[in-house]
Amino acid sequence: MTELNSENSLELPALRAERSEPQKLILLIDNREKGGWKRSRRGTYFHEELRKWGIATEIRTLSLGDFTWVLRTRSREEKVFNLIVERKRIKDLASSLKDNRYDEQKYRLGLSKIPFKIYLVEGDPCKISPTLA
Repeated sequence: MTELNSENSLELPALRAERSEPQKLILLIDNREKGGWKRSRRGTYFHEELRKWGIATEIRTLSLGDFTWVLRTRSREEKVFNLIVERKRIKDLASSLKDNRYDEQKYRLGLSKIPFKIYLVEGDPCKISPTLA
């Protein structure tokens, strides 16, 4: 897991058992994430849908990725799991490949100390406009 310091930069501490304090797993959702098939305010679609399943979520501005998980102790210390998710609709992926935004995002993800990165691609690649392919 990774710790968030006061400057929101990530550090990788040694894992240790902390049995003295109850912990809560929380999914952080980037507040710019639109998501879902319904029109909704940014970040709220996933937040509302996951809460229906009893999944603790919070909407924040994430400097990297669209989703990440934190473990929060009773003392409010947060440790980021070593996993980050970047979500793309197929149309957005095609256009970010074309205008080099994908390369920039991939580079920034590569610089992070988070070892596991997931690209979640939604949609049918056969439905990409020929102008984007």
